[in-house]
Amino acid sequence: MATNVDPEKWCKDKVRKMKERWEDTLRHTMLDSFGEMVARCPVKTGRLRHFIYLDTEKHAAHGDIVPEPPGGFGPPPMPKVRWDADEYVIGDPVPYADLIEFFGWSKKAPEGFITPVLYTIKDRLVKAWKERAHLTAGADGSEAPF
Repeated sequence: MATNVDPEKWCKDKVRKMKERWEDTLRHTMLDSFGEMVARCPVKTGRLRHFIYLDTEKHAAHGDIVPEPPGGFGPPPMPKVRWDADEYVIGDPVPYADLIEFFGWSKKAPEGFITPVLYTIKDRLVKAWKERAHLTAGADGSEAPF
């Protein structure tokens, strides 16, 4: 039984599905990593943790560092990310964030709250790609990666 499949339409559909799956994987990895960074962040006043951000805009404004409010800082606001983002920005604009990250604080050795998470992001994305890359749009009917 012969089917009339438009190769161009078939290819565009496969590419669209791959892109959607990759965006979904990337988005979930970044949101999970944001939570991990918040959990790893040392807390004394809460300022450092409060200003951790995840954004999908390269030049997004993250506001000025404000003085500590009465009662201290709460956790950071949940990230507002576009669902179709190709690029994510994650970090902490507090002036002493790099000191805490690389030199520790008080009598505590540095453990890092940003760098380990960046390595985790890389590892998760590489693993996701490798797990799905072996699937090809082949004769066995399997799906393309992502």
